[in-house]
Amino acid sequence: MTTLVGRPLPGHLSFLQPLVMNDLARFGNKNDGGYLLPLRSIDNLDALLSFGLADNWIFEKDLKDRFPDLLIHTYDHTVRPSVDGKILRRSIFKGLIKLFLFQASIPEVYGRIRAYREHKLFFFRRCTHFEEKIFNRRDNDSDATIGQVFSRVPGKSNVLLKMDIEGGEYRVIPQILEFSKAITLMVIEFHDTELYRELFEKRVKEILADFEIVHLHGNNFIGTAADGLPEVLEITFLKRKFIAPNSPRREVLPIPGLDAPNNPLKSDLPFAFATCATSR
Repeated sequence: MTTLVGRPLPGHLSFLQPLVMNDLARFGNKNDGGYLLPLRSIDNLDALLSFGLADNWIFEKDLKDRFPDLLIHTYDHTVRPSVDGKILRRSIFKGLIKLFLFQASIPEVYGRIRAYREHKLFFFRRCTHFEEKIFNRRDNDSDATIGQVFSRVPGKSNVLLKMDIEGGEYRVIPQILEFSKAITLMVIEFHDTELYRELFEKRVKEILADFEIVHLHGNNFIGTAADGLPEVLEITFLKRKFIAPNSPRREVLPIPGLDAPNNPLKSDLPFAFATCATSR
């Protein structure tokens, strides 16, 4: 596979330069919804907190297949795939009507039936979906604060936190960091990094007080800022205790064979770093 090479990011963004991890593995979809995690950090995970689910839980399923006893709590108020599958059952019914009216195909209806079965198989016992919005305060009964989230996983000390909440990440990162002792690994999708550049840089630097960046990937559904930084950026953060001193840093992204474009119909977003970041 040919390595894509983009122009170097400006020097003031060198704090984003990720460490080289030789044990990165992909979990989730091949394209959108897939993330790279360092294997050294996941063997002792005891909980996954997933903020932003929609109708795709392949990332969560991949981790559950690897660790059957993993406690998984997902949060999403938008699609509301309730535990009894009412939304998915309604989708099947609508699909059958469309099939009768020649507005849908048999594979499409089968796909809806398969989604219902997979949902029923996944969301039970130690996998719970909360139909709540992750927020920094409780304005409505459907809002969940980070304090509430962690109160539901008492005693967990090796948590993986995955967050894709369409810009809400900037509000809740300070609250998340109050629980950093319990968090081993975080995968956060940052949105509108050009529009909120000052806030984006501030939040990432706050995280870097306890974590290191071990991977970056630009979401190619959106483009790049004038300086080359992707406007939607997926960042994997790892607690420092898992990182060897003087670890080298990666100069060019994406990683061939591991990274994949979120939109498979477009090329991935390449970028590089002009100079090697100093140790933090």
